[in-house]
Amino acid sequence: MKLSGYSHIYSGLGQQAFPMPGQNRGRSFLDEVISATMTSSLEKVKKTKEQEAEDAQLRALYAYLSAASQSVLERVRDGKGGVRKDEWLTLCRELKDAGAISQSEFDYTRGDLHMIPLGYYDDLGNFIQYDTPPMLKDQLLHMQEQAQGSTGAWLASGGWTGDPLEYLDLWASELEDWQKDLARQRAADGSPKFSDFSPITSQIDACRKVADLVEGLSGLSGRRG
Repeated sequence: MKLSGYSHIYSGLGQQAFPMPGQNRGRSFLDEVISATMTSSLEKVKKTKEQEAEDAQLRALYAYLSAASQSVLERVRDGKGGVRKDEWLTLCRELKDAGAISQSEFDYTRGDLHMIPLGYYDDLGNFIQYDTPPMLKDQLLHMQEQAQGSTGAWLASGGWTGDPLEYLDLWASELEDWQKDLARQRAADGSPKFSDFSPITSQIDACRKVADLVEGLSGLSGRRG
C-alpha cells in the first residue's frame, strides 16, 4: 500500500542502519533528555540543601554576635556608614573567635592597620623582596618576621571611611593594582622579576571573603525568628 505524501519518509527509513537483534542500540535522545533532567533536578536539590545549611550557619553566627556587632551590621545593611574602627575590630574579632574567619584574615582586614607583604621565599629559601610602592616607603611602622612564608610590615591605615565594605573594596583594589604592576616587571634577562604573588593575593582573598560574610550577615539584621 502506498500512502501519498509519505513515500520520502519510508524511503529514508529503508536506508537507516537499524541495529541487528541483540545489538546494543545505545542511549536514545529521550534517554539523554530524561538523564539530563534528573541530573539537573538532583543538582538543584543538592544546591538547595547546601544553601539551607549555609543559611542556618549564617543565622547561628549572627545570633552568636554581640548586640554591638549586630548594630554594626545593621548600619552596614542600611548604608549609613559611621562605623568606627574599634567597632569593626570588635566585630571581626568575634567572627574570628567563632571560627568564621582565620587569624590571618582578621589581621588582613583590620581597620586600624594594614599588613604589607614585602616579598616571598623562593624554592631555595631565599627571600625575594618586592619593590615597595613609593607611597608606602616612609609609612611602614615595624617589621614582622614570620617563621615561614613572607615577611610583612604594618602600615597605619589612613583610608578608613566608616563604611567597612567600601574600605575593604578600596584596599583590595590597591593591592590588585600593585600586584599587576609587579607582574609587569622583568629581570635583566627578560624573565618575570617575581614569580610568587600569593602573599598579596591571600590578602585580596581575605578582603573579599570578609566583605561577603559581613554583607551576608548584614542581610539578617533586623529579622526576627
